[in-house]
Amino acid sequence: MSDVYLNGSFAGTVKGSKEFLEHLITERRKGRINNNVNVLHDSQTDDIHVAVSYTHLRAHETVLDLVCRLLLEK
Repeated sequence: MSDVYLNGSFAGTVKGSKEFLEHLITERRKGRINNNVNVLHDSQTDDIHVAVSYTHLRAHETVLDLVCRLLLEK
């Protein structure tokens, strides 16, 4: 299990950090996630860090909505 952090705050855990990371990147490339969402995989701790400016989100989607949706999809 890997921990997921959103702007430095714990958001949840995922199985398969590499698959989750690839999913985030794929969704961003498809335009479903704003390009200003930055994702980092810490290979030493196997944690995933998601950073985003609140001003760059879709009008209807909060950062928490975004990460929760992606956590639930996996």
